[in-house]
Amino acid sequence: MADCFPKSDFACVPNDVHPVHQSRVWRLLAAPRYRASRFTGFTVIELMVAILVLAVLAMVAVPSFKTMIRTARVTSQVNDFVGTLALARNTAIKRGTTVTVCASDQSTGSTTSSSCSTSTWQIGWMVYVGSYTTTPAASTILKVHTNFAGSAGSTQNTLRGVDTNVTPNITYFGSFISFLPSGQVYMASGTNRGCFFLIDSVQNVVSVMQISKGGRIRPTSMTLPASGTAIPCT
Repeated sequence: MADCFPKSDFACVPNDVHPVHQSRVWRLLAAPRYRASRFTGFTVIELMVAILVLAVLAMVAVPSFKTMIRTARVTSQVNDFVGTLALARNTAIKRGTTVTVCASDQSTGSTTSSSCSTSTWQIGWMVYVGSYTTTPAASTILKVHTNFAGSAGSTQNTLRGVDTNVTPNITYFGSFISFLPSGQVYMASGTNRGCFFLIDSVQNVVSVMQISKGGRIRPTSMTLPASGTAIPCT
């Protein structure tokens, strides 16, 4: 075998190759292996420090992230219900007839078997054309909504038309709300305003949706009062 130039354990270029090319070829063969030998990995201590830093960041970020998700969920649910009321009011004005939103007795979302119930908004609700009745015709139903998802596990965010936090109960919209062709609200209680309450017991927050006699909806948010204290509708 021809002698190599230069003598090396990892590169051999025959001497009969031109000296200029010998040098270039040798550099191409030797340099990559030489550079690769300088690469190193992480030590166990470095990995442990990185994992510790990630764990601390997770402990700080996760609770805030959960709170943000719950707050966004409640905001979305309030907008959803306000949208339902707006649909009923706009339809009443457009068609020149009464449109009613009532608490529904089931949560399947069916438009053929739904009927109105008493003070059970947390189960679901529906919108239909006509004055209040417990069994509206399927052809008059515009929308059926199931109950709201909760903030934790199976716990639901509770929608109320009655403040059941005090005795006697403060009745605003116990089972239904009707919009007249003028856009005004028909309230069985005879008051000039009413409220719906969306209660998130996990975050101890209640969203109040105040509805004026003219049908204007104004949502606000407040801390859930202590047990036995009325949720204000102002």
